[in-house]
Amino acid sequence: MAESEENLGTLSSTLDKLVDEVVGLRTELADLKRINTSVLQKYLVRKSTPKETHYLFYDRKRQKVDHENCMSWPPANGSGSPESQGVFNYITDVLGHYQNVDWPYELVDIDDFDPTGKHKHTNNLYFLEPQFIFTSAFKTCLNALPQEVQGWLRARQMALVFWFPHEGMNYYQGFHSEGWLHHFHQQMRGHQLETAISYLVFGDMQAEANYNRWLRTRHGMDKTTFQFTKVISYDYFHCDYWKQYSERTGVYVHRLQNPKYMHQNNYGSSELSGGFTDHIIIPYEDFDASLLERAPNQVIQDSYERCKPDEVLVGVPTGAEKNKDLICLNARPRSHRPGLVAELHRLGYTNDNSYISFLSRGDGVTNDGTDRPNTEWKQSMYNNRDISAFTARHDQSYISFFSYDVQREYVYKFWKDRDRVVADASPDAVDKDDRLIASSMYRDSFFSLVSETLFNDDPDALFLSEKIYKPIAYRHPFMVVGSMGTLRHLRYLGYQTFPEMFDESYDQEYDVRKRFDLIVKNLERWKQLSYDEKVSKYNSVREKLKHNFEVFKNARGTFEKETVGVLSQLSSQSVDIHNV
Repeated sequence: MAESEENLGTLSSTLDKLVDEVVGLRTELADLKRINTSVLQKYLVRKSTPKETHYLFYDRKRQKVDHENCMSWPPANGSGSPESQGVFNYITDVLGHYQNVDWPYELVDIDDFDPTGKHKHTNNLYFLEPQFIFTSAFKTCLNALPQEVQGWLRARQMALVFWFPHEGMNYYQGFHSEGWLHHFHQQMRGHQLETAISYLVFGDMQAEANYNRWLRTRHGMDKTTFQFTKVISYDYFHCDYWKQYSERTGVYVHRLQNPKYMHQNNYGSSELSGGFTDHIIIPYEDFDASLLERAPNQVIQDSYERCKPDEVLVGVPTGAEKNKDLICLNARPRSHRPGLVAELHRLGYTNDNSYISFLSRGDGVTNDGTDRPNTEWKQSMYNNRDISAFTARHDQSYISFFSYDVQREYVYKFWKDRDRVVADASPDAVDKDDRLIASSMYRDSFFSLVSETLFNDDPDALFLSEKIYKPIAYRHPFMVVGSMGTLRHLRYLGYQTFPEMFDESYDQEYDVRKRFDLIVKNLERWKQLSYDEKVSKYNSVREKLKHNFEVFKNARGTFEKETVGVLSQLSSQSVDIHNV
């Protein structure tokens, strides 16, 4: 009896402790609801956040910087120099990446650099952020580096970061056969910066391997001189398009200011953190608009007004809702795109049964007051050749991926009296907003034929832009006219592809002509299917479409790991880990 009473007493004591703990947790939760973000951040430590601050040096740091307002960020280094002539971004881009993962940083004007005091033995980084390198100004753009910065780089008191993650082209592109990277190396040598700690952050997922290959095979350069300390790949557009899609199709709701949504998990994790992650995103179709009156908040109001309801796709459409074959949208006239659009028409895909565009974006609007575009690509492609001379030039980039004269002849005839192909939106509308997408196109069509930025000009590069992530976000099957290994990389990220609908062996074919042939065969087979067969094939992958959307919607952790992985490799002192 005594033993039973003792056990009951112990149990009662344990229950009392549990009740006290529950009460304490409820109190803490109530406090969290009242506390503001700036205070909360002092008590939140992200496991992925490094303790070491990066000091980011700028030629002209604005006196007052609002870190939440990118328009107040410093001008990018070199952007104000007449020698750069538009090579570099006007406003720095890198701060957003630091903020997205709560990486500690401090902005410093180069006039305030203290190499023997505060900034001794710290990570001092000087970013160069090119926006356009295919210009003669790029050959001399490092003249924009202040002399004192060059001295600090030579002394290895500061590291140079060439920040170029939004591009992934071949290192040999531009400036005829020499290539843009050759000219950067030449400049580093010319400024006696061979021993500087330097990093290339690039959008090619095989940037380091391709760089090492380039070093082994480059001609006309001393192979013992300058080379980057580290070349780092960065899947820039995966995160970039996620944020764009989220902002256009969802409403940002701050968890602390709106406890109703505190534990929801739409478009991200439920953890509280800084940067854009201190908000969750409620899909437009699920957002209770009455909240705008009940809990007025400028962030919510602005986010709600920014939404594009026409771009919202609800659920996963069924095959029975489809009445178009494919989507293939082309804005800028990349070298493979005129041929791709012509080939689609040769195979019977037109805007009667599909959504196909070629807008010649960036080529100018008019010639001599007419409404015809100034098609520089077209002048380059034809180059005053007749059809025989045109088809004989198999090495011409516009038709180099074709295997048969019938394809080349069709391209010549198709574009002879045509400048543009318009599907859903006018060129002017796309020029104003190149992320404009009507969700009805994805609801109506069976699959996307993604015309990526790179195809035939860059056989060794693996570059993924926002274009491949659009069909994923809009629950759409896809084939890709792009880099070899694109599908493999997507599977690595957790996405599923569609062998039920297409022969995906094209993804592993290095020879660009053979790869395009395999894509064409897929298009021919699809065209021969009956409508019921198309519906059946599409319906067989609907669960994959749901899966892909869920992976995309909740990919914030992937972006954070990617960004942390990049930033953690940037150092001006611990360079021994970078195989220097």
